[in-house]
Amino acid sequence: MTGVRWLKNFESPYISQRLANSSREGPCHKLVIRRVAWDPSVEESLLDDPGSLKCLYHQAVNDCQRGIIPIGGELREKLTVLRDQGNLKQFVRLCQQQADYGYEVLEPVVSDYPRPGTRCELKVGRRQIVLGYKDGVHF
Repeated sequence: MTGVRWLKNFESPYISQRLANSSREGPCHKLVIRRVAWDPSVEESLLDDPGSLKCLYHQAVNDCQRGIIPIGGELREKLTVLRDQGNLKQFVRLCQQQADYGYEVLEPVVSDYPRPGTRCELKVGRRQIVLGYKDGVHF
């Protein structure tokens, strides 16, 4: 189960996580920091700040590992070279150029489009909602 809650401006992420995990019998809560902007152009000014760049880099790596940004042969090689060189800025910029960068992929859904019972992938980002489906695939 995943719950999402925005932290308040006055709230300390570390203290909130410690308090949430203070009960040994309850679930273990973890803190995940992700970008809020779905428009990669908003991130351009952040690439010059070392802390922001590192966060964007780790999120791009995570998106690649989870398959949100599909990486194939040549792209994988370029990203590996940039990672090995420690060139985080170019790594993030190359990821930003990919069509699926900046999307949040939600749990699979069942849609009535194009036909009832169609299994779909739902992505939100870049100021749009994308409903992906394979024609002819039903439950």
